Amino acid sequence: MSVLFPTNILNFSNQKYFLLNFRQLLFDFVISYCYFFSINLNFLYMENLISVEFPDADVQEIKTNILHIKGKLPQGLVTLTPEERRAYAKMGDKSIAFVEKALDMAQSFPQVLPVFVDIAEFKKDVEAVKVMKTILRQMEEITILLDDSILLAGSEALAAALSIYNVAKDAARRDVAGAKLVADELKERFPGRKHKEETPNA
Repeated sequence: MSVLFPTNILNFSNQKYFLLNFRQLLFDFVISYCYFFSINLNFLYMENLISVEFPDADVQEIKTNILHIKGKLPQGLVTLTPEERRAYAKMGDKSIAFVEKALDMAQSFPQVLPVFVDIAEFKKDVEAVKVMKTILRQMEEITILLDDSILLAGSEALAAALSIYNVAKDAARRDVAGAKLVADELKERFPGRKHKEETPNA
């Protein structure tokens, strides 16, 4: 059974948008209602899924260690453009066994080695890939940990900021002292807001 909402109350462009935003709108409405009628809000607190702090000394030590690691990397490492990355063949995990066997065969049977293949450089490339993959896997564990934590902490912070903004807007409509200033300040920095260019006075 479909449910019809008065257009003067809800003006969403489509049902999908409504479903995605209804929970946040309901939450903000309840917060506003409880705030202005002095109702205890403890039951509304969202679960805090992440709570971390970085002492300044630890942050500095991490940065120093990163610089130390970068200094230990060999000078021959390169940075490729997106076009260059697309141009080169990629040796994936499934190709490693094939490449290592080819190196072993070339060393055992030099008669099959093409004249343009430098066996010493071939071996150096294979060994370098193994070492770099080991280092990269350990670095990826750290980057994934940081990336996921940034996403979750940022999501919680954004949800809190949006709730504050919506309460401030509602409070401003009720002429609560200071609420309009808060709402206006947050409105100027609202994500995706396009600032209109100021036109000179005639």
